[in-house]
Formats: sequence, C-alpha cells, structure tokens
Amino acid sequence: MRRLRKKNAVIFTGVAILSAICIAIMPSVEKKISAPSSRTFQWRSFEEEQDTLSDYQTINNEVKYLIEFQNEDGMVQMPILVSSNPDYYMLHNVDKEYDTMGALFIDETQCPDNGSNNRIVFGHSSKTKDYNFTFLKEYAQKEYYDRFGTLTLSDDISSRTYQIVSFARYDLDDEDVYLGWHNNLFATDQDARNMFLETKPYLLQKTDGAVYSGQQILTLVTCDMSAENARFVLTALEVF
Repeated sequence: MRRLRKKNAVIFTGVAILSAICIAIMPSVEKKISAPSSRTFQWRSFEEEQDTLSDYQTINNEVKYLIEFQNEDGMVQMPILVSSNPDYYMLHNVDKEYDTMGALFIDETQCPDNGSNNRIVFGHSSKTKDYNFTFLKEYAQKEYYDRFGTLTLSDDISSRTYQIVSFARYDLDDEDVYLGWHNNLFATDQDARNMFLETKPYLLQKTDGAVYSGQQILTLVTCDMSAENARFVLTALEVF
C-alpha cells in the first residue's frame, strides 16, 4: 500500500484508513468478498417510519450518532459508530457482521468527542449500488448541491442541523495534495479559516457567504470509485 508523505501536514491514523478504505472493495478482489448485508441503508419516503438512534444502540453500543439526509425522493438515516478500532468497521457493518460495505465510523482515537472541533466520518462507496456514502457524489452537481444543502446529526442529547459549505475531490496520488481538512482540532478560529482557504483549489461546489466563526465542523469522507486513490470530501458547519 502506498504511504503518504507530506512536508507541512500532520498525518493522522485516519489518513492511512483513507488509503485503504477503497482497496477492500475494488473490482480486482470482488471474487473474494461477499455481498453487502440487508442493513445497507436505503432511501425512504417521508411517510415511512424511520429507525431511531436507540434502535441501533440496542444492536451495537458503539453507535453514537444518527445522520440524516433528504432529497426529492425522501430521506435516509444512517448510524455512525465511534470506535477505537476503526479498521474493523471498514469491513463490518453495524450488526458486527462481515460486510464489504462496512459501516460509517469515526476514529475515536483521532476525534474524541471532548477534544475535536472537526468530526471526521468515513464511509464506503459502491460502483453499482446506492449504498452508504455513494450518494455523496451527487453533491458534485450544482443543482443537487444547491437544493439539498443541509443535513441533521443527532445524538442521545439533541439533534443539530448542519449547513453544507463545500464538496471537494482530493487525489491522494498527488504528492502535493492538501490534507489540512483532515485535522480534527484547530487551535484557533483563524486556523480553521485558513484550512477553508487552502481547500479552495479542490472544491467542486461551495456555498457562497459561508463563514467559519467557531462552529462545529463535520467532514464526511468517501471514495471516488472512478479512481483508486481519490476521495470525495463533504464539509458542513453546525448552524447556530
């Protein structure tokens, strides 16, 4: 596996996960793996009953968040696990069953709840099915990005709305690619604003007028399945 070396960036454990997260489901190894389980999350109409956070927590106590997106067809809710063993959830689902689509997860050692102002969530994409974070690629289209610009993140205490502020693509085979968006903790608000400035060359879409002023940052990372070592990154800011 290719290792990443950056001159002026701190490389976190999660970046190694970025290098591996797609490899397990590339076509060259499809013959060795099983199909995704029935708990791969599907879009539902607004009228259909949705699962709750507690429903998932009875299955797996590492589920800490529920993320919700909407589009013209309905909504999708997906659990996010917070784990000190993130490699496990690359190839296991929320039921702890072997699953090539894995689960959505936060690396607890990288992003502790009490010490991170950027929550970084990883999830697989698929070439053939709308599983997990596959749909994030729709945000590359301006019409979709403009129409569905918010998401909801819930925990045991509250439900919070986030405004999507950018959608970017990073080619990790580029030795000079910027990885500052993968920083889980910005010491000052200006450090965070500098990060947003540095990401501009990589943006496919952005929200004009969005300003960072101390909000919680949410970063969603998935594979661009058209290239082995490229990643789509959606960034959102909590709405005060």
